[in-house]
Amino acid sequence: MEITLQRLKIISHEEEYSEKKWVKNWVKNWVKNWVKNWVKNWVKNWVKNWVKNWVKKWVKGLEKDNKNP
Repeated sequence: MEITLQRLKIISHEEEYSEKKWVKNWVKNWVKNWVKNWVKNWVKNWVKNWVKNWVKKWVKGLEKDNKNP
C-alpha cells in the first residue's frame, strides 16, 4: 500500500511538472512567434517604405531631367 501511494505521488508530480512544462513551452513559443512576426512586419514595412521613397525621388529626378534638357 505504501509503495502504491508513493507511486501515485510521483505520477501526480510528473503530470503537474509536465503541465507546467507544456504551459511554459506554449508561452515561450507564443512570445517567440509574436516577436518574430513583429520584427518581420517591421522590416517588411521599412523596406517597402524605403523602396517607395526611393522610387518617388527617382521619378522626380527623371521629371526634372525631362523639363530641363
